[in-house]
Amino acid sequence: MKKIKRFGAACFMLAVAMIGVICLGACGWSSEKAGSYYFDSMRIETDGVIKEYKIGDVLPWGVVATKDVRTVRLKSDGSVLLRLQEDRKGMTGTWEEVEGEPNKITITIEDYPVTCECDGSTLIMISPESSQVIVFKK
Repeated sequence: MKKIKRFGAACFMLAVAMIGVICLGACGWSSEKAGSYYFDSMRIETDGVIKEYKIGDVLPWGVVATKDVRTVRLKSDGSVLLRLQEDRKGMTGTWEEVEGEPNKITITIEDYPVTCECDGSTLIMISPESSQVIVFKK
């Protein structure tokens, strides 16, 4: 009878542990990169001249930079929402980790992939066409 009780207790503890792991995964802990990232700074290089913008600066399109001027939300299901302050609807797409590159992800919006650096607290988006670098922080 004691063996049956011990077996039952062991099964119960195993079930509790499995439920805990499942709940952590459902809460977004499946990837430490998932979460909301907010504008921190931007750098644009034009004709060899580098211009840097931080919170409080007026951006090239005439808007004062705030943390909400650009936001990126990486969802744990692999979807992404890029929201621009002037367009509250935003743009949606997908994101995935780059295999073999632990701090790189690819964000794809409207069939346009951009490889970014992401360590789970900082997201750096680099646009090769415009020599623009945008830094986002969680």
